[in-house]
Amino acid sequence: MNAHRKKLSALLIIIVAALTACQTVEQAFEDTFSTRIPRHATEPEAQEKSLGERISALLWDESNRHISFQEILEDAQDRMGFAFSGSFQHDVLTYLREHEITGYLPEDEILHIAQLSDASNLLLNRTQRRQAITALREMVGNGDVYVYDGWTMIDDNTLWLWIVSPLNPEHIDTYRYQVDAGVWKAEPYKTNHASNAPMEAAVLLSEMPFDSIDQIMETAMALLEDAGEKRPFDNTNMTVGLNSLIGRIRYDNAYTFTGVLRTSREDRHLEFDRDGLLSDGDE
Repeated sequence: MNAHRKKLSALLIIIVAALTACQTVEQAFEDTFSTRIPRHATEPEAQEKSLGERISALLWDESNRHISFQEILEDAQDRMGFAFSGSFQHDVLTYLREHEITGYLPEDEILHIAQLSDASNLLLNRTQRRQAITALREMVGNGDVYVYDGWTMIDDNTLWLWIVSPLNPEHIDTYRYQVDAGVWKAEPYKTNHASNAPMEAAVLLSEMPFDSIDQIMETAMALLEDAGEKRPFDNTNMTVGLNSLIGRIRYDNAYTFTGVLRTSREDRHLEFDRDGLLSDGDE
């Protein structure tokens, strides 16, 4: 910002000097030839701006005004016709900084940012989920990994799992993966909260139905479109759409995913089976 101001100040000094020189030459020319080439009596006087007026116009020229990231973000929302979620606002601001954007974004560039955002979204991108699971296996070693109660929670950027500790099968750890960081972190889970011995209610990680999330999101987006509230993008947030899922073994040993589909009119609680199909009661 300081460098930009210094450059602008230097440019203004040069312009002022040039305008001053031009004014001196114009005055000398007029003094020399005014008696030789008289103006017609009816010719209107030229309404030229003073030097101060010209400098002022330059200083306030809209093209020279710095546009803040917040102004760019607000213009992008106005252009698309809806308020962006906090998560997508973060993605837009990150893009502006990384690409040193200083002007307003056209619609096609906003849609490009949305594509980049969707590509890193764990709910929307199967590849991202598989990369997370691969990173977990690399972290805990090549042995079997067990998920207590089959419990997982997933949103656009984070994946949680209750893992039976590879070091002590009597212990459970909460593992958390964030796309931004690209690594898993583990912390102890209070075993007294568990209703069963860890291994008695454990599911192999390889048997967890993560790929069924594709079907779940397809159904959720169809329901959102039926409600007339599906956007071109940004449909996995706390205001509109399905922003998270919880998967676990139900009381009858059936595996289910649950989530809340949000619209401006209602919040609809949905349940899906392990294949990602909507339960009969929610259809």
